[in-house]
Amino acid sequence: MPVRCKYVLGVVLAVAIPGNLYLMFTYMDVNLSPVTSTLQISGLCRSLLKVGNDQVSNKTATGTSVTEWWQAAALLYWSFVSPVEYKCKSLTAVGNWHLCQDQPYAVKPPCLVYSFGIANDFSFDDAMGKIGCEVHSFDPSMHKEDHRRSDRVTFHAMGLSGVDSDTFEARKDMYVKNTQLWKIRTLKTIMKELGHEHRVLDVLKIDVEGHEWAVVKNIMEDGIFKKIRQFYLEWHLFPDWPAKSSYVSLYQLYTKLTQLGLTAFRKSPHPHNFNPRSFNIQGDNNYINLNFTSVA
Repeated sequence: MPVRCKYVLGVVLAVAIPGNLYLMFTYMDVNLSPVTSTLQISGLCRSLLKVGNDQVSNKTATGTSVTEWWQAAALLYWSFVSPVEYKCKSLTAVGNWHLCQDQPYAVKPPCLVYSFGIANDFSFDDAMGKIGCEVHSFDPSMHKEDHRRSDRVTFHAMGLSGVDSDTFEARKDMYVKNTQLWKIRTLKTIMKELGHEHRVLDVLKIDVEGHEWAVVKNIMEDGIFKKIRQFYLEWHLFPDWPAKSSYVSLYQLYTKLTQLGLTAFRKSPHPHNFNPRSFNIQGDNNYINLNFTSVA
């Protein structure tokens, strides 16, 4: 018979005020089969309480206290649902995303926007074009050729990755049902090919179904974040990918964004699944770049 386990998965809200610490946790009922390891049960049911306390006391700032996949998962989920770090005073809807028009982060012509992951929804891209930006839309999964969508929006049948390849075999998911070979490029290569290597990237939007982890790592390594004014990203941890064995390193990568000045002004977590075997968390985050420099 399955074991019914009411466990703490992650800190939903942690607010410290002088002399007091208020912690709100999410408790979920999960069916754990008899083959689930004792370590996993104890970790899911008990260990995260300690991780939550470590997080609010900054002991995990470098990731040294996070050693198990469920700890990293809890902290990522906590970040997805916790309050934003920057309260934008001038928030504007642009299609299915939001733009922060506070100074000095405001986006105005002549502005450059890259949008990766379209799935036939150009609402964000068209909205940014209407405010006067040069917009480049990228998606290799749509079976469309490169084309000029409007005076300001150009579509490219190309994907974003951490490597350059003309024969990348796409992972099958809800958007890719059959074998597909894609043309993919790093952000650095794309900017060079389009003649933008010396321009500011006012908005970089990425929704690439789990590939974002390798992409973010590559952008960090190439030192491009300093020339990005605003960064919009949909984070994914699917049930089978990335591997849970990589969660600790993914959490460490995620925390490096803060060190680079990326500060969330809007968060939109998706419906989640906390069962260890079908674990799935996703969230849309909009960031301003506190360390943005106008000269690349």
